[in-house]
Amino acid sequence: MHRLRRCLLPVLLVALAASSQAAAESHEVCEAYARDAVQAYQTSRQHNCGWLDPRWHDNRDAHYNWCRSAPAEWVANETAFRANNLRVCRREPGAEGCHEYASLAVANQRSNLGGECGFTGPRWGDSYDHHLAWCLGVPTEAANREIAIRHAMLGVCGGGAEFRRCDAYARDAEHQVREAADRGCQFSGPRWTPLYEDHLTWCLTQPAAVAAQEAREREGPLSQCRTQLPAGQTKTEACNWTARIRTEVCANPDGTPSSTSGTSLVVCGPTEDEASERAKAGLPFPPSDEDEPEPGTCTYQLDVGPGCACG
Repeated sequence: MHRLRRCLLPVLLVALAASSQAAAESHEVCEAYARDAVQAYQTSRQHNCGWLDPRWHDNRDAHYNWCRSAPAEWVANETAFRANNLRVCRREPGAEGCHEYASLAVANQRSNLGGECGFTGPRWGDSYDHHLAWCLGVPTEAANREIAIRHAMLGVCGGGAEFRRCDAYARDAEHQVREAADRGCQFSGPRWTPLYEDHLTWCLTQPAAVAAQEAREREGPLSQCRTQLPAGQTKTEACNWTARIRTEVCANPDGTPSSTSGTSLVVCGPTEDEASERAKAGLPFPPSDEDEPEPGTCTYQLDVGPGCACG
C-alpha cells in the first residue's frame, strides 16, 4: 500500500494556531473529533495502511488537545483528509487513481520550483491532501485535463521543440480570441475558448499542419469581423436586422472533415439581405446549400430576424 507522505502535521499546526484569526472548536466538537480520529486510526491498522505520520495514532487526548487549539477550518480539513486517506487505503473506486493524481501533482510542483518556471495558483500547490480532495470531488475527465495542462506547461518551461511550437500557437490563439471579444464578434465553440492552457494542450495532440489550419480557420471569420466591427470605433450605420449563423458540416479543401463544424457567428446589418450576406461571408469556408458540403465549403443554419443584437 502506498504511504501518503503529504499531510498537515497536527504537532506543527498547534504552534501556528495562536497566530490564526479563526476561532477554535468547542469541547463538544473536539470530543467527537478525537473519537473519530482514534477510530480512523484503528481502521487504518485493520487495513494495514502503514501510515507513520503524526495524523495517525490512538492518543485520544493528543487529538482532543490539538483540536481545542486549532482553528475550526483546520479541524474540518484534518477530518476530511483522514477520510480521503482511508478511501485510498481501502482501494475504493476512483481513490487509487486520485492517489496517483495527487502524487503526480506534488511531483510536478517540485519540477516547477526546481526549474524556476514560476507557475503559481492552486494547480501548483504542494499539498498531497488538497490535490487528493480536489480529485475525489471531480469527474475523471477534469483530473485528466489538469494532468495534461501541468505536463504541457512544464514542457514549455523545459523548452522542448514541440512545446515551443504549441506555446506559440496557444499565444496566437489567445490573441485572436481576445481580439474577437474586444470587437464583439460573438464567436462560440471550443475554437474560441479564452484559455491559453486549452489551446496549448490541444495543439500538443495534433500535427503541426492541423494546428496551422486551425489558426487559419480562426483568422477567416475574425478577418471578416474586423471589417464589420472595427475595434474602438462606433458603428454609424443603421442596425435593424440580426443574423445568427452556425456551421453544420464543413469540409477542408482536400475533402477531409474540418474542425470548424459547429462554429457560430452573430452579425447585424441595416437590411435583412445585408445581415444575411454578412453572416454567410463570415463562415470559415464558402456556404453550401447542399445536404453534404463539397470540398472547401460548409453547410449551415441561418436565422435572420428584426432588431439589433450587436450592441
